[in-house]
Amino acid sequence: MKIILTGSTGIIGSAVLQQCLQNASITSIIVLSRRPLFPHFSSPKLKVIILTDFLTYPDDVLAQLDNAQACIWALGGVASKYPNVETAREVNIGYPLAAAAAIIVRLRAQKGDGEKFRFLSVSGMAAVRDMNKGELENRMIDLAERNPDSFEVFLARVGTVIPKGDCTLSIIGPLTAGIQPIIGADELAVAMVDIALNGAETELVLHEELVARGKLSAKGSGAAADNEAAASQDAAAGLPNGENGPPPEDLSMILLRYELLGKMALPRMPVADDYEWRAPHGEQNNKISIFSEFHRT
Repeated sequence: MKIILTGSTGIIGSAVLQQCLQNASITSIIVLSRRPLFPHFSSPKLKVIILTDFLTYPDDVLAQLDNAQACIWALGGVASKYPNVETAREVNIGYPLAAAAAIIVRLRAQKGDGEKFRFLSVSGMAAVRDMNKGELENRMIDLAERNPDSFEVFLARVGTVIPKGDCTLSIIGPLTAGIQPIIGADELAVAMVDIALNGAETELVLHEELVARGKLSAKGSGAAADNEAAASQDAAAGLPNGENGPPPEDLSMILLRYELLGKMALPRMPVADDYEWRAPHGEQNNKISIFSEFHRT
């Protein structure tokens, strides 16, 4: 399978890229990025396309995406990460919509063999599919409903994502299960790659299913060995293993760390204004009119 990936320099995206590189079912990875990847990401099946504008997809870029069967969109972040609300909306809502629109236009032109293109995006658990929240979810699902023969979308709703090597997951996971669900970046990456390869039963993939799929898929992959190694390192350092929990005297420090992590890591979904994909200057304007056919205002 050929997969498109964004956000590969972030916590989630870099973990997804690592899983894609390790997965034998994925034969080609096209990374869309503003800057080059870290040197340790190197493989014959990896190609990086440097994009300066994620709202515009020229034909020479789209040509390199031909025959891709899925896109994992891991680009974005909390609103506080950006200088203003408008920028946050553009990155979190406009960017993935522009990519999806460009891909759909390309699929229409190619008249493929009937296999659906899978578009997988990540959002926070706070995103709700109504008129005021979850704008990206609403519009992505709308695109899929308007193109049922060629395009399907899966939206992963996650809680707090813990980077690889962070012992927070094993320490406070059992303590915070009913407050704010937590998932490791590697576990989430395994689940997302599995969905890209095999799809899911519903468009919205909730945190609990991501955890279950991540654990199940990791059993037969290198991720399981990595998790065991991390657990061994925690044990060697004298850290609690998550089954017995931390000693009472450490509880206040752990909850304090969770509070700080939660404020930084809890995704917040901005609300988008009306948006249209822009065709590059000099190209035919019918691309915009095609998009307007399935863009509900």
